[in-house]
Amino acid sequence: MALISHIVKELAASTGTAEKSITVIARWLREDGLLSQKGHGRGAAQATPLDAARLLIALMIGGKSKNAPQAVRDFGQLVISPPYLDEENRTSIERHFGLPSCRTFEEGLAVLIDVWGNGDAMRAMRKYFDRAMRTPRVLATLHDHSPSGSIQIENVNAGYSHPHKPRGVKLLDAERPNDGVASWKKLNARYHSGIENRSLVTNELLRPLGEVVADLREPGSMQLPDELIPQPKGGGGDG
Repeated sequence: MALISHIVKELAASTGTAEKSITVIARWLREDGLLSQKGHGRGAAQATPLDAARLLIALMIGGKSKNAPQAVRDFGQLVISPPYLDEENRTSIERHFGLPSCRTFEEGLAVLIDVWGNGDAMRAMRKYFDRAMRTPRVLATLHDHSPSGSIQIENVNAGYSHPHKPRGVKLLDAERPNDGVASWKKLNARYHSGIENRSLVTNELLRPLGEVVADLREPGSMQLPDELIPQPKGGGGDG
């Protein structure tokens, strides 16, 4: 069973951040109700892909540890942008790969982490392994200049932004009293520095993190070779 402490150790190994620093961040997130919590030792709560996603978001944004909960709420709850939803209200990633909901950035990032240890999810992506004989390219990005993010699997992309961010002609509405737009302005002011800050994570970090969350290997150890990635239930092919 993977614990939060295992996720902390893996992130320290993969990002080069001091384990002690990530432990402090985890404590702030846990106290704010953003990480699984239940007892200690053998009774500790099992870490989830969402736990790993939230810790990773905090590291992607950076800043003071005490501000990590605010950053995770701000960026984790960015919502899928309308252009990436189809007529059935599904995201492009859900439609192409049959993966779980990716309506918020933290949900999408959790999916990218979970897929490496989830046989059923891997089945949805199996065609890329069989076709190209390689792992599919996945990545996640966050921009804090104008808070936004994206999730990508191969060439399928999903973009995320604040639900009340003015777009197009709606920019004119930004001057009118509106609680939603005021919320967007407040978020934008909190991170706007005049410099375009972009943080990106790819397979190299997401895959080993997913394997640790799934309890497939010890944190900080070498990632599994392709042939040992969990297979779909009932066999390896699409059938």
